[in-house]
Amino acid sequence: MKTILSIIGILFLVLIVVVASFIGYAAYQGAGLDKASKIYVENNVPLIISTWSKDELLNHSSPQLLRKINEDPERFSQLFELYSKLGKIRSFGNVEGDSNISYSSENGKVTTAGYMVTAIFENGDAQISVKLIQLSDQWQFLSFYVDSPLFLQGKES
Repeated sequence: MKTILSIIGILFLVLIVVVASFIGYAAYQGAGLDKASKIYVENNVPLIISTWSKDELLNHSSPQLLRKINEDPERFSQLFELYSKLGKIRSFGNVEGDSNISYSSENGKVTTAGYMVTAIFENGDAQISVKLIQLSDQWQFLSFYVDSPLFLQGKES
């Protein structure tokens, strides 16, 4: 009986060490992904919003976002026409968000990130919300949204 309890105790200890190691590894890897994805947003969102360049977004879009854009290219153009009403960028705030790793039987490991930033433009402020996906160790835009009180003007009549 003593031997069985010793074996169970050792197995339990091994399980605790394995779980703790996995958590430590995930935390270490997550911090690196957070840093890399945040830098990606800080470098690429200003390229898009400084001239409201559709091409710049397309060049950094994931296949999933490209499919969505290609379903309704006219809507994509209309959105950028609306966004351009904000005018030239004056300041780009702090990027806030983080990355996430999920696993599924259908897709395996999927690494995504979500960030928000406030930017001030000539004609108003805007909240920019982006989602990223990491494909082949490269970050790409999964979604790109801009919201501003300016967009509601004219609709309130």
